[in-house]
Amino acid sequence: MVDHQRLTASTPVATIANLLTVELYGILVAWGVDDQASPEQRLRDYCDVALGSMLAPYLVK
Repeated sequence: MVDHQRLTASTPVATIANLLTVELYGILVAWGVDDQASPEQRLRDYCDVALGSMLAPYLVK
């Protein structure tokens, strides 16, 4: 997204990628403990709630 000028050059890409990896790992652990919890829905919920807020300061307007 930085290369396509949708995020600013100052976007901390590695940090955001690490946070997303940690979140995905947590979703998978939760699914392993409670197989009734849909990992797809949890990921959608995370993206709807947190991802937009995380990326908002770096969006190119």
